[in-house]
Amino acid sequence: SGTQDDGWQIYRRGDPWLELGPGYVPVKTLYCGICSTDLARHLLPFPLPQITGHELIGQYQNRPVAIEINASHAARGIEDDDCIYCRNGLDSHCPERMTLGIDRLPGGFSPWVLAPVRAIHYLPETVSPLAGVLLEPFAAALKAVETTPPQDGEQIAVLGPRRLGMLLIAALECYRKTQHKNFEITAVVRHTGLQQIAIELGADRVVCLKENQPQEVYRQFDVVFDTTGKPQGFELAVTMARRVVHLKSTHGQPVAGLQHMTSLVINEQSLLAYNAENLSMALSNSLDWPGKRRIYVTPALVNDRFAGRFTDQDEIVTDLNSPETASDLMNQFEVAIVSRIDEINQLTRPNTLQGHSLLRAGGVLLLDPVTFKGCKDELFVRICQDGLQLETSRCGSFAHATDIFRQCPGLAERLQACLVTQIMGLDQLAEAMQLASSSDKSIKLVVQTN
Repeated sequence: SGTQDDGWQIYRRGDPWLELGPGYVPVKTLYCGICSTDLARHLLPFPLPQITGHELIGQYQNRPVAIEINASHAARGIEDDDCIYCRNGLDSHCPERMTLGIDRLPGGFSPWVLAPVRAIHYLPETVSPLAGVLLEPFAAALKAVETTPPQDGEQIAVLGPRRLGMLLIAALECYRKTQHKNFEITAVVRHTGLQQIAIELGADRVVCLKENQPQEVYRQFDVVFDTTGKPQGFELAVTMARRVVHLKSTHGQPVAGLQHMTSLVINEQSLLAYNAENLSMALSNSLDWPGKRRIYVTPALVNDRFAGRFTDQDEIVTDLNSPETASDLMNQFEVAIVSRIDEINQLTRPNTLQGHSLLRAGGVLLLDPVTFKGCKDELFVRICQDGLQLETSRCGSFAHATDIFRQCPGLAERLQACLVTQIMGLDQLAEAMQLASSSDKSIKLVVQTN
């Protein structure tokens, strides 16, 4: 119960459960797609219970609409000059946001949702509501490509293309055409039935990888986009890539000793080797933060090895356990130079009850090659010795994705024809989730909610 101006009270089994501030309107849902995040929701670091579903198409003012998932100040139409993220155009990382179908805000596997008023996007007339279900994951795929743009002459791999991975292949093909680039796209699959779909969506070739043949792809690609949703897939991606591994999976499980890999992706943070070039790049991405720029430097790093690389505007911190380093959003680090895995874990999620990290969203973790020598895991060896970069991204711009649909006539329909394999009713949700988890029986399963 409530209104857009006064806010809302949500009840669960008759008892007050969640209060929302102003800036939300009720939207009748039509369709909601099942993605890997929905299937891994019980492993993610957000409160339960939760009505899930975020790949949503609804009906608002008698027109079909898509809904962006981050309920930030900006998305709700709330003016908040104190929010550094909304002020800097990073409202998808607003620390006070809720996330539709993922973090508290009830999602699309329901006849109605409460949608942030500025997160509602009317679908173009040329895009059907069913095809529109793919808008949210396609926007996320575009964000990945533009975060890690391929260069001319490079070999690009999409590992584990199925739901998001197939959309990433399509996004790479769109980027190649619109930016007039020349690079090769390879789909690396384990199921032969996916080969033709990958080719139809833009892959130049397909490698069907057997369990015992990883040597076929060892160091074969400049950039690898990992969309497997599995720790083992990420480990394989590290062996495949020469320049960058771009991680899109939010599976909620530890990898390579990193306890909070999902938080790394949600916060769109990256792991690079510590050197002058990477430090300069990381510092150049600083936000318009009040006061001094805060940088964490591991105590294991000898002072004269980074002396002269900072200015009087930088505050250097060497103790993650000091009271001044408490999990305060106004005290987040812009950059962190680390020498141990436990430092990365503490920086990315110091408190499992709080959703923010000591390192700001979009921040960079720089691994010191000298002091990280004792770590034998392949990921850290590759970063420190070979200069491999780990990059991540989360959700993208619906407006941009819609523009691409307009620029590429027939793209949305082709995606729907290739990827939507089943449509089931809301009363079949449990069965739909089980079917969607089977890679042999489903690619994109869509739930019809009304």
